[in-house]
Amino acid sequence: MKREARYPAIKRQAVRKVQSMGYRVDEIELDEKNGRGIFEIEAKRGGQEYEIELGYPNLNVIKIEKD
Repeated sequence: MKREARYPAIKRQAVRKVQSMGYRVDEIELDEKNGRGIFEIEAKRGGQEYEIELGYPNLNVIKIEKD
């Protein structure tokens, strides 16, 4: 997945999406779960840390969890 030509653009879109939701992205990495790509994002909002998961490549929100 990371070797796909469109990966860098999709990663930037994922960061922008999370930022538009009011979070500051600290870290983002692409992982695989159940044969599907998942962006695992560590982010902050209002001093609270969150773990956010977005589907790859569609960027649907899978999980938002306070850390």
